[in-house]
Amino acid sequence: EIQLSKSDKNTNFSNLFHVRHKHKNGNYVWLEDYIIPTFSNEGDLISIEGISRDITKRKQLEKKLENLSYIDGLTGLYNRTYLNKQIKILTRSIEIPIAIIACDLDNLKYFNDTFGHSKGDLLLENVGELLNNIFTYDSIAVRNGGDEFIIILTNCSKLKAEESYSKMLISINEYNTLHEMAITLSSGFSYSSSSKTILELLRSEERRV
Repeated sequence: EIQLSKSDKNTNFSNLFHVRHKHKNGNYVWLEDYIIPTFSNEGDLISIEGISRDITKRKQLEKKLENLSYIDGLTGLYNRTYLNKQIKILTRSIEIPIAIIACDLDNLKYFNDTFGHSKGDLLLENVGELLNNIFTYDSIAVRNGGDEFIIILTNCSKLKAEESYSKMLISINEYNTLHEMAITLSSGFSYSSSSKTILELLRSEERRV
């Protein structure tokens, strides 16, 4: 996106300009501007005229499709693509305390081999629903692929992170007392005061579980 206020004679006016404006009602709208420049004989930019059209709905659809590309279709958790995006943010852009919970679903192969993949998929769906219900604030619950799950807790103290980890274990035990299709997870927990160590934490937890 190019800011028209910063346009000069070197600006490529053959491109369409996408500009976001704040409406008087407080909402933001996106406009697509076709710009027609006027230059002096010396080649200096004198003025610009343009034709604008509202592309807010298109931008909203693009954002919706982008968000959908980050969701695992089976569990409703974030997928590995989103995890990789967050890793880049946490290692390059910001530095905050984080905790990592890594989990492996131990009995997925048993359900697939014994009852068929439809039962295995149902088990994965149940895990996704459980994790989504537990981790709702300042956390990222990810299906890392297959039977692997990663939860990243951000901006939390070590005590708060440990409480969240304990809550997960208790919730799984409570779930298993009420359902025949039990969820059996191998899991590990790590904490760091710096999110820039996230790759080391992930590697450590992957080895542990």
